[in-house]
Amino acid sequence: MATAGRLQPAAGAPVRGTRQGEFLAGDGIRGVGMVCIIMAHLCGGATDLAGVFKEGFRHAYGTLPGTVASGLQLGLPMFFVLSGYLIARPWVRAYVLDRRTPSLRRYLRSRVLRIVPVFWLIGALMFIQYGDHGASLIDLTAFFGFAQIYHQSGALEFVGQTWTIDVEVAFYAIVPVSAWLLTVATRRLSTRTRRDFTQRQRTVFVVGLLAVATVASAYIRGSTANTAWNDSLPATLYYFAPGVALAALELECTGPVARARLRRLAPVFGLSATAIAIGLAIAETHDTVALVRARGAFAVAAASGLALGALLARQLGRGDSPRWLDNRVTRWLGARSYPCYILQSATIATAASTIGRVGDGSWLQLLALTAFVLPTTIAVGGIVHVTIERPLLLWGHGQKHRTVAPPVPDAANPGPADQRPLAPVVASRVDPTGP
Repeated sequence: MATAGRLQPAAGAPVRGTRQGEFLAGDGIRGVGMVCIIMAHLCGGATDLAGVFKEGFRHAYGTLPGTVASGLQLGLPMFFVLSGYLIARPWVRAYVLDRRTPSLRRYLRSRVLRIVPVFWLIGALMFIQYGDHGASLIDLTAFFGFAQIYHQSGALEFVGQTWTIDVEVAFYAIVPVSAWLLTVATRRLSTRTRRDFTQRQRTVFVVGLLAVATVASAYIRGSTANTAWNDSLPATLYYFAPGVALAALELECTGPVARARLRRLAPVFGLSATAIAIGLAIAETHDTVALVRARGAFAVAAASGLALGALLARQLGRGDSPRWLDNRVTRWLGARSYPCYILQSATIATAASTIGRVGDGSWLQLLALTAFVLPTTIAVGGIVHVTIERPLLLWGHGQKHRTVAPPVPDAANPGPADQRPLAPVVASRVDPTGP
């Protein structure tokens, strides 16, 4: 986590105390996204208990509410695009600025502590409590080894949402490898052409490669439906690529002219993302696999990239973030989103078996499930966060359980351009990743 001084807002734009490198909307995206995903699963579970699952959300809840319910699942791509930006940013930064890469040992330690302990603990407790659903030793090994998307088993029927963790782990592994390959290739090309590539040329190179990768990944996603490879990293790279591209593009937006333009572009990006998201939600109500078809996947990448781009543009241009997304509640939820995300299938299963069918309609069923699942998931996830997740993350970062105010930068000696106030954001609070 960067601690080199406080992020200075644009003139006249008040902002709460932040450290340079802190992405204000990071925890808010996780908090809101986590609630959206749980609600999307609850909407589906309610229609299943009501016996109208096959008819779809529009039939169960009405045209407008059903469309909104279908759109809730769009919270998932925001997790991925955020990870793409935050995880890849130090490596992209090192390549574009032609500097030393981050410590691989520290990177791997951070990723392991972030993902493995909570996943193994909750996963083991869930299987002990709810059974293994016919899973063999190989099935369980694949699950705990983050390879379940490549090995289908009965266990997936109960913890199906954790396929996203497998994709995240694969992305974590490919980031330093890709950075190394890109650096080696650029150096060899520079030697052959006897010229050094500028920062802008390196940025264009990265963004161009990511654009090609996004299109290819969206095509793979659409052409591998109903196969194990549909959830593999090649088929889901389009989720991460826009965030990685933004990590490169923000280095071109540190000057006052660029920040002034970003202030004007932020609402344009936000409105564009909203329009695409509405179109995707409507399409999904008519075609349940619309989001994983090639065109739908590409539209998802565009919407999530524009949404994150709008938030980055606002922070770089104005020095703040929308209060509906960046507040105490959303930040609190975001910090606990990872254990809550894993726990949701257990609490939903418990609610379904305990409450059972309520009335004849989907709305009453949804209200009953939500009243049990949402507070229970957040409460238990909060306990796991406080007792397991946060202590491990703080230990891994070599920090104590207290907040240390970062030093104020010396105005007479601001340091390198990429480390000055208003430098591009790099991370959110304790750790930059996870649902």
